Amino acid sequence: LDMRLAPVAFFLAMLFGFAPLAVTLTAQQFSVEEDLEYARGLMARRMHDLAKKVLDRIIDDDNSSDGEKASANLEIANLYKDKFARGLTFDERIEASEKADAAYREFVTNFSDHPRILLAKFDYAEFLVYLGRYRIQLYDETLLVGGTREKADEHRAIAHEKLKKSADLFEELIVAIPGSGKEEELADLLELCQYYRAILYFDIGRAEKDEANRLATFQEGINALEEYIFENEDNLRGFRGYLYKGLCHREFAEESHKQDVLACFEGAIYAFKNVVGNPGLGW
Repeated sequence: LDMRLAPVAFFLAMLFGFAPLAVTLTAQQFSVEEDLEYARGLMARRMHDLAKKVLDRIIDDDNSSDGEKASANLEIANLYKDKFARGLTFDERIEASEKADAAYREFVTNFSDHPRILLAKFDYAEFLVYLGRYRIQLYDETLLVGGTREKADEHRAIAHEKLKKSADLFEELIVAIPGSGKEEELADLLELCQYYRAILYFDIGRAEKDEANRLATFQEGINALEEYIFENEDNLRGFRGYLYKGLCHREFAEESHKQDVLACFEGAIYAFKNVVGNPGLGW
């Protein structure tokens, strides 16, 4: 039996009342990379606690290199990101989001020369997008169910902070990837960063408290999305920009903006009818 399955075997033995069950273990040595892959497999199966034990063991092992410990720290951040995404209750999701945020922040701060630093920054930025949107949802729901304005504003303020941080990280990557020596390898990642940065104006605008700042952010989004759509008219992600541009226009009361909303949504409908399925155009 693989030694790494010992916690699972013991748990099952306890669960079914076979605590004295003898588990025969074969002494095996695994590389750190094998343990990292094993932890990722456990995470994929929602066995987060066991995955955390494997990662903690790497970090606590004196024989692990600094780079290997850094990789384990990054996987812990990804673990909490996954727990946040899969959380069933409000408390679970909030706790996981706070731990993921702290773990990512520590990694990008302390391991800036790690081989996976660019991917880690992207993972962190993408997590902050999801977290910011979740906090906006909580802002809306708090008001809907009669919660206090103070609590709702707290969610909105956190959303704004996280979304702005996400935008900063995407901007860093847009500058860093072209000069990284990995331009070809990270070409798709660069396109995703440009896409997220363009659509984030809409999310940040939703999290703005001041009305003038809110409308100014939506206008920035309209301008940025026009440029993004023009530069990406040969791929479906560019057409998806029409959806976000339309949503930004929808925040304005002027008739001209209402006409732009219709034009944007019609452009998106055209894309999905005529572009989806074309093998030359991908997400």
